[in-house]
Amino acid sequence: MTKQFTTQTLYSKNVLWLTEIYKKCLKLDFDLMDDISNWDRLIYHG
Repeated sequence: MTKQFTTQTLYSKNVLWLTEIYKKCLKLDFDLMDDISNWDRLIYHG
């Protein structure tokens, strides 16, 4: 019983942690996309 409980607790904590990381990565991706399009503009139209 206790083992199952700790596993569930760890699991839910990991899911929260992964969700946070996922959100951060998504935000990073969007920031990177902005940076890349800025570089494209500088390179091709600069």
